Amino acid sequence: MDNGMNGIEQSGQVSYARRNRQGQGAVSGGFAGAISSWWHKRRSAEGQRGVSLTELMVALGIFLLFSSVFTASVMQYLRSTSSTAVRAQSASNVMMATQRMERFISYSNSIGYATTGGSSGTTDKNTVLIYSAPSSGNDSGVASASVGQCIMLYYKPATWSSGNLQDTGTLYYQTADVDSTGAHGTYSAKHALLNSITNAPTASGLSKADLLTVKSTDTLQFSPVVGQYSGSKLVTSNTQVTFSSRNSSAADPSGGAAITYAACQ
Repeated sequence: MDNGMNGIEQSGQVSYARRNRQGQGAVSGGFAGAISSWWHKRRSAEGQRGVSLTELMVALGIFLLFSSVFTASVMQYLRSTSSTAVRAQSASNVMMATQRMERFISYSNSIGYATTGGSSGTTDKNTVLIYSAPSSGNDSGVASASVGQCIMLYYKPATWSSGNLQDTGTLYYQTADVDSTGAHGTYSAKHALLNSITNAPTASGLSKADLLTVKSTDTLQFSPVVGQYSGSKLVTSNTQVTFSSRNSSAADPSGGAAITYAACQ
């Protein structure tokens, strides 16, 4: 009798459990729930254990999705950091070159473009001559009673092709002493004043501006655009500074006309 009762109770429990699972399947609902239940029963019947290929593919897809998002974020951060570093370095180089040019021009008497083929020849806008007469001072700020100074600024332009920068340009300077007769000696070797310049007539945007613009015989405008590629993007830093000579009205010591840069040609 007890065995019979136990059998009835166990049968009731099994039936209840089966109905409960069916109810849960119904709650899970629809086609997806039926597929999940069928797959679970099939795996249980075949004694399968572990992870199915489908589950592995789904997990791998999720992993790749998050990995790609993370990698893109890291790459964007690195590009931003690199661009910031390029701009900071460019700005620092421009500042040092600007300070040096201010010393060149502040003590000068006359500024002008060099010419090719004599004084009546073609103007070379990539070469500027700066003349400081005796007793006017020079780039170091030390006046000399007998020796003047010529400073030649020479710009080797950047190279552009089809709107793309191929090679950056460099601004050089050379110096030469001028004796009491007004003749200058041999110019020194070229010294780089500023590198990585993108200015060129064939450039686009800000880089199209002239690097050196003589506004008058006592005023020079300096408009450098400096930079380099960071990845595939050209990162630049630019400024525009106008320098003026302190001694532009000085007359020749012999009593002649105002001093000019002709001695530096």
